[in-house]
Amino acid sequence: MKPFQAFLYILIILSGFLLVSYFFSKTGPSLVSTNEVKDNRILTKQIVLLDSLKIELRDTVPLKITPVKTEKSGIQFLSGDSVFFDSFFSKLKNQEAYHAPLRIMYFGDSQIEGDRITSAIRKQFQQKFGGAGIGFVPPEPLYNLTHSFSIKQSENWQHFSVLDRNDTLINRSLVFKEAILPSHQKGWFKIKQVRNKKNKADYSQLKMFYCSRGGFTVTVKEGGTLIYKGEVSGTAKIKALNFNFTYTPASIELYFQSTDSLEVFNFSLEKQTGVLVDNIALRGFSFPPFSSSDQQAMRETICLINPGLCVFHFGVNLAPWYREDYNYYRIRLVREIRRVQQLMPGVPVLIVGISDMAKKEKGAMVSYPNIKAIKEAQQEAARICNCSFWDLEKFMGGPGSMIRWVNAEPRLGQKDYIHFTREGTEKIGNCLSNLILDEYEKYLKAGLVE
Repeated sequence: MKPFQAFLYILIILSGFLLVSYFFSKTGPSLVSTNEVKDNRILTKQIVLLDSLKIELRDTVPLKITPVKTEKSGIQFLSGDSVFFDSFFSKLKNQEAYHAPLRIMYFGDSQIEGDRITSAIRKQFQQKFGGAGIGFVPPEPLYNLTHSFSIKQSENWQHFSVLDRNDTLINRSLVFKEAILPSHQKGWFKIKQVRNKKNKADYSQLKMFYCSRGGFTVTVKEGGTLIYKGEVSGTAKIKALNFNFTYTPASIELYFQSTDSLEVFNFSLEKQTGVLVDNIALRGFSFPPFSSSDQQAMRETICLINPGLCVFHFGVNLAPWYREDYNYYRIRLVREIRRVQQLMPGVPVLIVGISDMAKKEKGAMVSYPNIKAIKEAQQEAARICNCSFWDLEKFMGGPGSMIRWVNAEPRLGQKDYIHFTREGTEKIGNCLSNLILDEYEKYLKAGLVE
């Protein structure tokens, strides 16, 4: 480099430094910030230059998440029948006229497993109308987080469930599961409160729905102490054994000795009065298979209970299998609804529409495109069968809402973008029960319930 060129190069650099110094003197301290997203929060790092002294300020600021806005979605009476819930509301108001608790039978897919959604509905109804217990319990190992009960059994029970889909037996149980004790064998069930949970007074009546042509002996113990022993006569029909208590037992043990095979269809943890909300979850199903079940057995069980309302909550198992037309689904759903209406005359059926769900497409989460078509098939089935309908997808916020529910704080949707968290299911259950109770208050004010 020539001397003159070197001089110009140094002069340019010095001029740059002078300009920067002049700028700082006019504008004062410089604020530099960097933002990085971490665990749904913005970690903000600020460095302030003040009188040549560097002071580092660290502060965590909550991530600005758009609040989950739910849509106003009331219960729809698609057939125009303004007295749809009349029979149910009449039973609610006149419970003393019945000798069994009034049941809301909630059938659903994996969205309701583990007493999700139903626990929130049960809490509201039992607070308002009385009652206790979780209702129907299948005769297989169960751990219920809401009520802190566990059920254990001896290994020689043979189990049948429509969930298996590979058994030749015809379903006879209202919860679509049953246990069979072979002839001349001994078997047992144990229902216990979980010790590490905060237990409280709950059910005071234990019912066992059964069938045994040859009869059997039953021994009942509480914490190892004998409280009952007796012979039960044979019956070809489904019947119920009732065990009544003045308290909620910490541990109940039922021992059986069969003469002929003993079929146990389900237990019911309840109180003699009030309201029950049964959680009948059918993972993988798009409707409850009533039409392929033993109709006589269904009727015999229903005669032993007091059904007030049936709820169908299905649909998410259809979304991954895209079709142009879901008329086939509407036809099957209508068939199952009508079968329930035949088995339970006068008991209203409420259809809960499919929820929003999402999948990854080209690196981004998007709602399934067939949600609308599935929901329309459900609405049409409700109209044909004179059922009410609740648009769950609309309540969530419409298409894309599951993505917002997953990103909400607290999180309302699980990261599979299909199922809900406990907070999400409570939000849904509370909304649905409030909608039904609002309709009840309207009927009372209108004088439609005598």
